[in-house]
Amino acid sequence: MEEGLHDVPQYRDFARLDTSMTRIPDQFTILRSWHRLEEHSQGAKILNCVNTQLAHAGLLLKTGMVVEATLIAAPVPPRTAPANVALRGTEPRRAISCTAV
Repeated sequence: MEEGLHDVPQYRDFARLDTSMTRIPDQFTILRSWHRLEEHSQGAKILNCVNTQLAHAGLLLKTGMVVEATLIAAPVPPRTAPANVALRGTEPRRAISCTAV
């Protein structure tokens, strides 16, 4: 979670952490908070509240994966074409590099 808060702006937005913050909660702070919620049986109550709000908005909670994509310039690979067909375009194509978070 700590890495996600550092690396993924959407996580910071969700946690309402200001981008100008110099200190983001570390793993121990996050874990202590989680343990306190569980000690007082608040985890299930929070999950039920979130699920109720999602259902009210007509949304379904499903599992998924956040994927961060970066566009980079890549050269166009050589093509095999008949001698009488001119190749169009000399600009490089864009390749997508994805990293799962």
